[in-house]
Amino acid sequence: VKVLTHMQSMIEVPKIEILPLLQLQSFPFRPQIFHEKLHDEKSRGIARTAICTCCNGRLRRFEFSSKMREIMLKTVIDEIQARAKLNMTFVSFIEMMREKSIDCVIDGANVGYCGLYRSADPKEECMFPIDKRPKKPESRGHSPVNYHLWFEHIDAVIRALREKNLRPLVMLHARHVKEHRLWSKYDAMVEGWRSDGLLFCTPNGVEDDLCWLYCLLYHSSAEKRLLIVTNDLIRDHKFALGCQKDLQRVFDECRVRYKILPPGTVAILEYPKPFSDFPQFCPETCRWHVPTEAHGVRQWHCCSLL
Repeated sequence: VKVLTHMQSMIEVPKIEILPLLQLQSFPFRPQIFHEKLHDEKSRGIARTAICTCCNGRLRRFEFSSKMREIMLKTVIDEIQARAKLNMTFVSFIEMMREKSIDCVIDGANVGYCGLYRSADPKEECMFPIDKRPKKPESRGHSPVNYHLWFEHIDAVIRALREKNLRPLVMLHARHVKEHRLWSKYDAMVEGWRSDGLLFCTPNGVEDDLCWLYCLLYHSSAEKRLLIVTNDLIRDHKFALGCQKDLQRVFDECRVRYKILPPGTVAILEYPKPFSDFPQFCPETCRWHVPTEAHGVRQWHCCSLL
């Protein structure tokens, strides 16, 4: 039991060879996930619950306590303050962000740049050919990058989230939607996001990744998780913030991976599992649920003491 309790603090999934050493009676199972559509104003979207098919015990998420949440939020604010001077614009941004009723945040830069490299080298592999990528506008000034965001990607993700009855929020740095940098063909699209309350621009001088990370932590709790659509692994922020394990676990339970299909107007979303991949004790059934990995294949085991 002490070994299993210690394993709960590990991020890595244990190897299957460890189970016989613990002298446990184990039964392999595949977690059964149930979906429930929510309609009330505070909890919309799809609720998912994972059950062990051996003991009917519920698999749970990482225990994201209110104290842990407050510590992480303060750490993010301290990191922002270390990089930029906090002013009234940022304070207003934080206050407005806290008032948002959302289910999911979209990392606009990560989605918009998907498959679009800043290099103009035609030999460089990318999802879209050089001649198909949105180049910088010639009539509205110049930009420090060779290629602009592809807003069709973001719009595709918005549609995919709305199909699940989720309330999205696109978080973008303000420079991406300034008139002199915005392609004229995107004017109507961006204005539509604004009128629907979907676009939230981060203030100048503040890194947008830290803004959506703060939003993610603020709107998440022990009972629910705010989703974040991004393929970013936040490696740099994880080490800079100094809370690698806890932040990694919360982030993994919130991150929605995506894939943009050519020509860039269809998004495939992979939602996170409603449980954490670490050994966990189920008090209702007095069983341990232990994930193992062998040859790249993950398997769950319902375990009891011999």
